Order: sequence, then structure tokens, then C-alpha cells
Amino acid sequence: MRATVAAIGACILGLAGTAAGSDANMPRTSSPDVLVELIARAGLRLDGLHEAGARRVAAEPAIWKLTAATAARLLPKLERDGLVRSVAPDRVIAPLDATARPSTSVQDAWWVRALDASGLTPPAPGKRVTVVDTGLDFNHPEFAGRPNTVALNRQEITSPDDFHGTAISSLIGAQGKEIRGIYPRARLYEWDASEKGGLTLSAIIAGIEAAARAGPGVINLSFGSDADVPMLDDVILEAFRKGSLIVAASGDSRGFDFSPYPAGYPHVLTVSATDRHDNVATFSSPSSAIDLAGPGVDVKVAVPRSHDPSGYMLASGTSYSAALVSGALAWIWTRRPKLDNTQLIALVRRTARKLGSERISNDTGYGLLDLRAALSAPAPPPDPLEPNDDIQLVRPGGIFQHGSPLLTSRKKRTATLEARLDQNKDPADVYRTWIPARGLLHVTVRTHTGDVALRVWGPHTPTIMERGRSEHRDLLATGSLGGRHTIEVRNRSTSGEIVYIDVSAGVSRTSSYVLSVATQT
Repeated sequence: MRATVAAIGACILGLAGTAAGSDANMPRTSSPDVLVELIARAGLRLDGLHEAGARRVAAEPAIWKLTAATAARLLPKLERDGLVRSVAPDRVIAPLDATARPSTSVQDAWWVRALDASGLTPPAPGKRVTVVDTGLDFNHPEFAGRPNTVALNRQEITSPDDFHGTAISSLIGAQGKEIRGIYPRARLYEWDASEKGGLTLSAIIAGIEAAARAGPGVINLSFGSDADVPMLDDVILEAFRKGSLIVAASGDSRGFDFSPYPAGYPHVLTVSATDRHDNVATFSSPSSAIDLAGPGVDVKVAVPRSHDPSGYMLASGTSYSAALVSGALAWIWTRRPKLDNTQLIALVRRTARKLGSERISNDTGYGLLDLRAALSAPAPPPDPLEPNDDIQLVRPGGIFQHGSPLLTSRKKRTATLEARLDQNKDPADVYRTWIPARGLLHVTVRTHTGDVALRVWGPHTPTIMERGRSEHRDLLATGSLGGRHTIEVRNRSTSGEIVYIDVSAGVSRTSSYVLSVATQT
């Protein structure tokens, strides 16, 4: 459980009721609304929330929005009853944008060449791209009458600052009046998350859930917060579990080796920015969380005329790199629809064009997205049962109501699978498995690449991050780092029990392995 009564009180007092990005420059509220994430079994205990006027933000995971007064009255009891997973103020989160300036002439679309898409014909409408941002200007010439452009909620352009969502969407799918998106016929879904002078956490969460509910697709998140908000991470994990691929901008604060959230979360494809010479943009934040680079300096974008009378600007920022990569990923996925989201991530990492001597760098990750190479390279194998980084992700009633399936059961005594790890984006794989009464569990790991650590945890372990006394109590067996190792665990009880196999990243940045499991009485 990640919330405490003390944390609830801090939220209610407005301790964290600030905007993301640069907290000092964003508006504060003296009594912000409070978001509460409930555990799965809290479903029958919501009458009090309904009666108090609380509004449900997301169903999976269950996230509710309360006024500060309602939170002060209800949350301590919910916490004592063990129903609260996390709490956060409904903070304002800033769209990421390094610079924007007037467009005085038509610019060549150099970013198409940079992504190795020149001469390729983009496909017909296929995989969806959902933009969670400020609203889209449906009256702009690049979008007026555009087919396959869907507003998931009301789109509002209420101030000159509401340009970001239109700019992002134009790089993905502008229909060619003056600029063409990287995937001009993409299915564009739009969620306006702007409230109170910026994007709000509650509206962002609702937008990600709406995108995931619509089915597997690409979700573009071109904003960032310095604050780690567990419920935002959880709704992203839910979207990934349902098959979507989440793309986030790495941030525009070069000089700080850090990517803002959600870019820093596991299972998010994080994008940095390069210029027309394939150099890292002067503003692009370095980070070990970066997966790919994309063009992001002086790219021409569409903006509402309330922002610029011409309707167009030259913009720079990792926001725009993320948008181009989102559109390109939807193009690749449309051409290769049998891939799942784990395969698509592995594919674009493997085929990225290296921008230096390092295999992986904190500036550009695996390299610059190469659309042509990704369309033709062999498909990597799936990475099964993701996300499964910890016990709370696989245990029923954890973050996911139904958890993950058992590898072994009363009827199934053996299992074999292949999987991958990444120290930053997929640091551990946890699997549930059943051992019969008085039975024996055999676990073998053989690495294809890199190295891994193997452990087995007892049935009551809350997290594989346990250390000290808790680890001594719950850790049943462990193996050393290496190419191949086997461990055995005996169930000494008179009934079958479920334990957790933990395969974690070792010294190597990335690794792949084969896991074999067998039980016997």
C-alpha cells in the first residue's frame, strides 16, 4: 500500500498541489481537489463516495476525485479499512515545449528524411493514435473535414495558449493543406485534458483510460511532471496491459540528467529530440530512460489562429519528437498488425539508427527511429505477461483485478517461456506458480543475452523489493548471476500454495532468457 493517513493529510493541506515541470512557475491552489486510488476489492464500499459527490475519474484502476473537504472526512476511514492504494492532489501538469516562433516561409519536411520515410507511401487508416493534450482545433484547415478524426471529449480552445494539442496532432496526421503529418491518414483520437490553465492530472488519467478502453493503439503524452504520481503510473500500466503503446517526451531541461514523469516510468517509450543534422537538441534532457530519438528542432506545426494568425509556427521540443515517433509507430503497426506492443517496442529499438559509438546512450537511447528498417526487419518474439515487474502486478486484487495466470497449476505441471528485461523499462519479471502439497518446484533460467538474477518468494510476499528481516522471512531460494542456473523449492505444507518466481535484470542493460518451470509431488 502506497498511501498513509499522513500522506492523505499532506495532500489535503495542498502540500503537493503544484504544477509539474517547473513547480515554482505554475499556479497553486490552497485547497486542491484530491485523487484517491482504491484497491480492487473496494468496489462494494463506494456508496459514501457517491453520496459525498465524489466523481469517478477511471474505473481500471479505480480512481476518484474528491473535494478537499470530502477527502478530509472520508479518506482516513478508507485508509484504516485498507482500501486506499494511493492519494495525490489534482495537480496541474505542463505540456512540454522548448520554443515556438513564427513560420515565415514553407519549410522542407526534413524530419521525414530523418526518419527514413522519404519515398514511402503511408498506409490507409489503421492503428489509432490518441493525443492526450490540450484540445484540437477542428476548424483548422489541416483538420477541417478530415476523416477519422474523433473527439473523445469536448475540445475547447479557450486561450491563445491552447495550441499544443493541435501542434502535436498536426505532426502526426495533418492532411497536407500546408504541412503533412508523418502518417496523414492516421486514425486520430483526441482527448482534451486542459483545465484550470493547464493539463490536470485527473483529466490526463481519464484520457489514458479512454484511449485504452477504445482498444490497442498508440497513446501520445507530450507533457511532464517532476513528481512521481503512482496512480498515473498505474493507469499507464493498465493501458499497456490492454495492448496499447504509450509514447512520452523525454523533457526539455538539458543540464539535468532526468526525464520527467511519465517519461521515466517503465513500459513507456521515451523519446528525445535531434536536429536536422542528427545532433542532440540543445534542450533535450539526457536520461537512462530514453528509448529513441526523433526530429524535434524547427519542425513546422499547425496552431490555432488565436495563437498565430498564420495558423502555422516553427516549434522545437521533445513534445514534437514524441509526436512524430507516435505517428511513425502507428504507421509501422498498421503495416505489421500481428505485432503486439512488446514486439513493436523491441522492433524499433533494434532497428533504430545509431547516432554515435555507444550502443545505447543517455542522449538518444537506441538511436533515431528508422521507419523503413522497422517495416522490413524480422519480428522479435513477444515478451509475455507484461507488465509483471512486481508481485502487486501479478497477484489478483493488486493493481489488476484478475492478476496474471499461473504458470503451473493442479492440471498443468510444466511451463516454458521466453522473455526480455531492461534495467530501466522492464527491470523484473514476476510469475505466479503453484506447488502441490509436499511437492517440489524446479525453476531453470537460461540466458540468450545478458545476465539475470533468479529468486523465488513465498506466498505472502508483498514485493520483490523487500530487504532485511522481511527478505529473510519471505525469500525461499535464490540463484547467482550467470548464463544458466536452477533452483528448487520444497512445499512443506499439507496443501498446495502459490509462490512467486522473480527474474530480475542483472549487470547488463538488457537481457533475454528462457524460463522453465516444473512441479512434482
